[in-house]
Amino acid sequence: MNFKLKRSVLISVIAILILQAAGLLFQFRGVGGFLYSVIGSILILVAAEALFGETGRKLHPARQNGHGQDDLGERLFQVAEAMGFDSQQLIWLSKDNMKTFEKVSKISYEIEKLSEENAASSEEINASINELAGACTNLNSGIIKSEDHSKTSIEMLNKNERT
Repeated sequence: MNFKLKRSVLISVIAILILQAAGLLFQFRGVGGFLYSVIGSILILVAAEALFGETGRKLHPARQNGHGQDDLGERLFQVAEAMGFDSQQLIWLSKDNMKTFEKVSKISYEIEKLSEENAASSEEINASINELAGACTNLNSGIIKSEDHSKTSIEMLNKNERT
């Protein structure tokens, strides 16, 4: 591969990358974005062929019949088309990933909020249980005192019966 041919391929690749970056920047979507990528890539390849095609043929006199250059042009076109399609797929996937990440982060914030509410509810329940335990302790103390008073009353009644 000669220098002129390498330069044409390099310029074509850079131009296609710039085209894809512009598509990403302006957020072309759907069929319009796909057509933008494909048509832009084709125009870049045609322009590169028009600018550098003649020099490549002059530097390779063995390829005067044009078949080698046509095969190379076809391969470059196929590579550029595949790159354009793959770039568009990557853009779609990255947008899907961003949407999914946004959904996951919203769910995460909702879980955080609900967890805080659960913690607050658990503290309230714990305080209520402690209050109930205190009331049960007081009730138990009252029952024990009543039992003691009842025993004392029974003893007094028994003494009164004997006398």
